[in-house]
Amino acid sequence: MTSQSNTKTPSVLLVALVAAAALTPACNRRTPPSTIGSEVEVPINNGATAMGRVVEQYGKLVRASLDDGYDTWVLAVDLEPPATPSEPPPDPCSVELGDRVRAPWARLGKLYAGRVIEIHGRFAHVRFDDGDKTWAACDSMRAHEHGGG
Repeated sequence: MTSQSNTKTPSVLLVALVAAAALTPACNRRTPPSTIGSEVEVPINNGATAMGRVVEQYGKLVRASLDDGYDTWVLAVDLEPPATPSEPPPDPCSVELGDRVRAPWARLGKLYAGRVIEIHGRFAHVRFDDGDKTWAACDSMRAHEHGGG
């Protein structure tokens, strides 16, 4: 009987290892970072996501072409799987932190009022008056002439 229990031990350990690997959360597994051409899950707004492909990276931002035909800029680390961020080139930006601007919202292309909340090279992160946020090229924005809060 002793020899039988010894022969079962390796198979029991193997089953335990396989079960542990299957139950390990995905965040603990190493997934290669997204690069140009990678298929990714992209956050779009209000917690929703869409499938797309990485087409360009600029520092910590990635331009993703979504399956529905739209392109959007998002933080590299917000993709699934994430991309590795880098420093932006020293491009000038025509707006400053806190400026009131009219900026394009990617889904409609029209300009909407908002405030610059972050600048990253030639891109600014804008919080629109309705609470939505987006990254947009600095040269695509206009000064918001009606002042406001």
